[in-house]
Amino acid sequence: MIPGRLKLPADHSDQDFPGKDLYGLFRNPGREYHPFVRWWWNGNKVEAEELIRELRLLKEAGIGGVEINPIEFPTRFEGDDLGKPSLKWLSDEWIGMLRLVFEEAKSLGMTCDLIVGSGWPFALSIWWEKNEARLWSLQLRNLQATRYEISEFEIFKEADPAVSSPFPGRTMDLLSLYLVPDPLESMDQVIDLTGKKSKRLFRFSVPGGKYALYGLVKIHGFMEVINGAPVLRVRY
Repeated sequence: MIPGRLKLPADHSDQDFPGKDLYGLFRNPGREYHPFVRWWWNGNKVEAEELIRELRLLKEAGIGGVEINPIEFPTRFEGDDLGKPSLKWLSDEWIGMLRLVFEEAKSLGMTCDLIVGSGWPFALSIWWEKNEARLWSLQLRNLQATRYEISEFEIFKEADPAVSSPFPGRTMDLLSLYLVPDPLESMDQVIDLTGKKSKRLFRFSVPGGKYALYGLVKIHGFMEVINGAPVLRVRY
């Protein structure tokens, strides 16, 4: 290897690399080596003149590229939206804005990318059963010796995760329910209550001493993407 030169992989030539002098490349890196940023199109309240102004400011600041994220305003937005109309996601006017910034980015030597739909494929409602993400949650309740009764609804309510944007159509399955002594000295002491349900209720006696009731719950579609593109109803 020649001092001051970057050693290239065997399947690359000098012409594949934008700078042969490593120090020179460090002092004056190509635009593709500059940092990239996420570019929020809040509420899709975008205008051509403002988009071009922001893109040029980003270049002047040394940014090499942007990733556009079209995001919906909160449903109950109480702030000042500046009186700007929201463009409909994927409308002709919205696509026109997208084409404008891609052409401007190309002229500036910048990279312009787009998040498609501000959600993730496994969360799309059209792939509800097969590809949705699922969550396993543990319900815990401490008990003393007594006759006890608990419903599936109570178990599901306690196992429901405290997420900021829950999906209203989420469903739950109770996978197991165990009564465990505290402290636990042997697995033989664990009492399996999973199959002891009658009309969605579990009725059982708690032996002497302290016990914990553990319910393992599987949750389908537990939350939505927060303020995703309005055309998509996406969920995890």
